[in-house]
Amino acid sequence: LMILGILNSYEIFPFGEMPASGGLADVTSRFVTQSFMLGFQIAAPVIIVGLVIHMISGIIARIIPQIQAFILVLPLQILVSIITLAFITSTIFIFWLNQFESSLTFLFSGEAYGQ
Repeated sequence: LMILGILNSYEIFPFGEMPASGGLADVTSRFVTQSFMLGFQIAAPVIIVGLVIHMISGIIARIIPQIQAFILVLPLQILVSIITLAFITSTIFIFWLNQFESSLTFLFSGEAYGQ
């Protein structure tokens, strides 16, 4: 797919000619937006687990104000986050590979440049 993309890039960007900057800027902004969205989608399970643990420690801090709940919960938060990451690692890689393949297909198909 990568070699085919390199070969097709000469059809999209002919040798010796400047590419249209408007189309290139649009494609670049689209890929930057998609990369941030992909990063958030990959990190979402760990973010949700961290948020739930912080909410629970906040409730504990309200119920028992004499203890430092946030300091006591910190090792638990680290452990639960690592366990969550261990359980979802294979899913993350499969999801990332599918997104990478679809973005390469879109980039080198000519659809991104209006061709």
